Amino acid sequence: MSLKDSKRLVIDADVAQAAGGKDAVYPKPKHCRDFLEAVRVICHRVVMTDEIKKEWNDHQSNFTRTWLYKMFGARKVEFIDNASNPDLRRKIMSSAHSKKDCVVMIKEVHLLEAASVTDNSIMMTK
Repeated sequence: MSLKDSKRLVIDADVAQAAGGKDAVYPKPKHCRDFLEAVRVICHRVVMTDEIKKEWNDHQSNFTRTWLYKMFGARKVEFIDNASNPDLRRKIMSSAHSKKDCVVMIKEVHLLEAASVTDNSIMMTK
């Protein structure tokens, strides 16, 4: 894959948490592990903001910790300093049907913000 085909991917911490080790056989841990390995081998990069990095630190599996270390070593982690989009947040807050919906959407808006300043790709298990 050429560098122009390489994508900057926003990967939610739920993928980092679910990824199993080399012996994982259940579908979700195995698929998350295989996905992360494909990202590493195919030359895609993972996007990190402070908020995404904190979630990863709080929820990553042992496999993911090693994977991320390899990604840093290969210079395939792209840090975004400020992806915050106040307009997007206001639109989400004004369009929510309930306070509960608003809380749920705002909890994940940092993924949309990071994707919007990179290659518009978000990977999550849900």
